[in-house]
Amino acid sequence: MSNNNWVSNLNINKDDIVIIHQNIRSVRKNFDVFLLELNSNSFYPDVIILSEIWINSNESNLYNIPHYSQFIKCNNGYRSGGIVVYLHESLEKIDCCLLNFQTADIIKVAIKKN
Repeated sequence: MSNNNWVSNLNINKDDIVIIHQNIRSVRKNFDVFLLELNSNSFYPDVIILSEIWINSNESNLYNIPHYSQFIKCNNGYRSGGIVVYLHESLEKIDCCLLNFQTADIIKVAIKKN
């Protein structure tokens, strides 16, 4: 992550749903830096996706973001992988399911803007 304002060039309308993704390569190591960057931009997307979270499911409650619901798929059998989706409270979750693929971690979330 950089010190640049990474949202300055966005042209966002009020009806848009904004999604950001970050390959975080360990939330244990990089979650605080990610939150600092998010807060420094004063920008709160509708959906945040972090991949390669590298945690077990019993650690998931340590990585909440205020005003967001968390949907998580951890790899309890090995260190790498895992994905978490944060859904802002302004959105309504219609459906969520974990998809099992041998080579990928996938969460499917259907959403609706209130």
